[in-house]
Amino acid sequence: AKDILEAIKLETFPLSSISDNLSNSEYSDLTNAAAKDLIRQSKTSIDALNANFPNLKQGFDYELLTYAKQLGENDFTVNQKLGYISLNTALNNDEILGVAFEYTYNGVPYKVGEFASEISSTREDSKVLMVKMLKNNIIRTKIPMWELMMKNVYSLGSFNINANDLNFNVIYNDDPSGADLNYMPVNAYPELSGGTPLIRVMNMDRINRQGEAKPDGVFDAIEDVTFQSKNGRVIFPVREPFGTHLRRKFNGDSLVANKYVYDALYDSTKWLAEQDVTHNKFFLKGSYKGTSSNEISLNALNVPQGSVVVTANGTKLTENVDFIVDYNAGKVTIINQ
Repeated sequence: AKDILEAIKLETFPLSSISDNLSNSEYSDLTNAAAKDLIRQSKTSIDALNANFPNLKQGFDYELLTYAKQLGENDFTVNQKLGYISLNTALNNDEILGVAFEYTYNGVPYKVGEFASEISSTREDSKVLMVKMLKNNIIRTKIPMWELMMKNVYSLGSFNINANDLNFNVIYNDDPSGADLNYMPVNAYPELSGGTPLIRVMNMDRINRQGEAKPDGVFDAIEDVTFQSKNGRVIFPVREPFGTHLRRKFNGDSLVANKYVYDALYDSTKWLAEQDVTHNKFFLKGSYKGTSSNEISLNALNVPQGSVVVTANGTKLTENVDFIVDYNAGKVTIINQ
């Protein structure tokens, strides 16, 4: 719903914008339309939508999946404190992600999408299940769903990291000096001047080791808020940390802000953002201790057969002798210890 997306952009959630199938009339229109039976039939759904709802465009407002897999509880995590879903394995670009959920707020039940138990469907009579689409099969940065994808979570590439062994910093590479700085090289703006560490600018250093509201120059590794020890992820507690959040620190001076703010990171695809060498100057730097096992995740599904190469100390290992690959799950298992 547009009003919900606007609330997300403002980083506030007014009570009138509670997520629900009845937040707007779209769900009701589809399920009560004269052509509702045709919309429910997978074979006629697209034609019925085109004829009765010409304002809804396939690939932009909706997509039809003829086969979908329901994820298990081990495939994702739900942060109930902050209200977001995080997949344990990255999706391929052409994969679609949808969600249905229900919850109670102030004693009132709400629901988004539909559950399979509600819609009777068989192989011979396949019915359409309506869920909220979170990711399309084509990456388009101009559609509303792009705003729902969090771009403030970074993987450290390890698992089961001890927060006490984590040393983390945000670095800016300054071209004139060639130095890697942990602060912005500007002085005319109160929140950036005086060598203020970037982790403090990004609200990642607000307390000390004792939990007091006193920045101490150390990353605040707060479990499930700024840090996930199990999955080895760092979470910036602001939306678009190197974009709109950083821009606010320049007190409306857009001319100077444009020199530093990395907007392409949030309004473009990853490949295009990497080409913006003028602003691609932020780095995450530090050290950590983690635990490893004989299994290595490739962070991708349906990997092409034979495309995985594994080396140890520069020596190429042999597949099915030193390691095996689950190409569907995107996982390497070392069998030669």
